[in-house]
Amino acid sequence: VDAPHAVRGGNDLEPDPPDDAASLLCMSVSEDSRGGGVARALLAAAIGEARSRGYAQLRAYPRPEEGLEAGEVWTGPRRLLEAHGWNEVQQGPKRWTFAKALR
Repeated sequence: VDAPHAVRGGNDLEPDPPDDAASLLCMSVSEDSRGGGVARALLAAAIGEARSRGYAQLRAYPRPEEGLEAGEVWTGPRRLLEAHGWNEVQQGPKRWTFAKALR
C-alpha cells in the first residue's frame, strides 16, 4: 500500500470502485510464516495506510478458496477479512468484493 497507484482507482478486480475507497489487491505470506499473525499485521498496516491517506473505506477481493492451495489465495482469505469486521459487498463466481469502513 505504499504506491499511490496501488491504492486508488479502478483495477481488474473492480473497474469502478467508489472514489472514497482504496483497494487492497494482493498480500501473501510465505508458507513458513503462516499462522504467526503476519497476515493480520499486513491487513492492519494496509488499513492504517489507507486511513492515513483519508480514504473512507478499504476494499479487498478474495477468491473462493475451495480447490486452491494456500499460496494461491493471494488476495487474502475471506475468513481473515470476516474476522476483522469486513463486510461482503458483492459475490461473483470467481471472486468476492469486501469492504472495511475506515471512518
